[in-house]
Amino acid sequence: MLRLVSLGIVEINLYGEGISYIYAEMLKKNGITFYNHIQIIQTCEKDQNLILPQGKDINIKLTYDDGEDFSLKDDYKKQLFFVDVVHTALLFLAARDNRLDVEVLNSIKAEILSNNFNIPINYKSFISPKNELLKANVIVHPLMRHFNVYLEIEKSGELLKSLLIYKGKPTTFYLPDYFSKGKWSKNNFVLSGRHTDMEISLSLTDFNLEFINKSGIEGKAPKFELMKADSDKATALSDYLQTLNPAIVAVLTSSQN
Repeated sequence: MLRLVSLGIVEINLYGEGISYIYAEMLKKNGITFYNHIQIIQTCEKDQNLILPQGKDINIKLTYDDGEDFSLKDDYKKQLFFVDVVHTALLFLAARDNRLDVEVLNSIKAEILSNNFNIPINYKSFISPKNELLKANVIVHPLMRHFNVYLEIEKSGELLKSLLIYKGKPTTFYLPDYFSKGKWSKNNFVLSGRHTDMEISLSLTDFNLEFINKSGIEGKAPKFELMKADSDKATALSDYLQTLNPAIVAVLTSSQN
């Protein structure tokens, strides 16, 4: 729903997704769902404050420069910069759209800052068809440099177990591919996604996790490895490309693309 990008600061495009995701979810939680997508485009150029509506999609171009060298900021100050840009852009939009409540926007910013940018998000929930009090949740903790994904089991609203299952790149791109499908059986819960070569099976008796490689390649699950934050980029990409049709690989790796 919301995305922060920059025309001049590369690190915003690399590491701004966590704050973008947090804001998108908090706007939704506060009933601000009348936009399909809000894109905030930060620039250091002067006098570039513009709102470009396209139906229910909104592009906001915003001049925002605090005068400091962004590359010299520590991670806390970089995230504070991200929040300030998004908040300023939303206030700019609120001045032209009275459906946006300034007090709500201020409360969202205050909550993000009071939690030191640590806002876990419930990405998906799967209720057991045989016991509606039993639920599996996929929790995404969007941090600046990576996203932690947890599988949690709760019963009657009480958390039974929380397990880290993935440390991924700081983007939401892979979440539906890896973590959008859940299947219950008598003694376990299996998590997978739309396009993945890994199933994650959790035993409900001892909460043991089993990662089941479905790629057909011994010792490798290239799709699942591709978006890990700590994977070797060159190796992960090479392994993934080997799973694709050679014609597609030729197009993707062509120097003309």
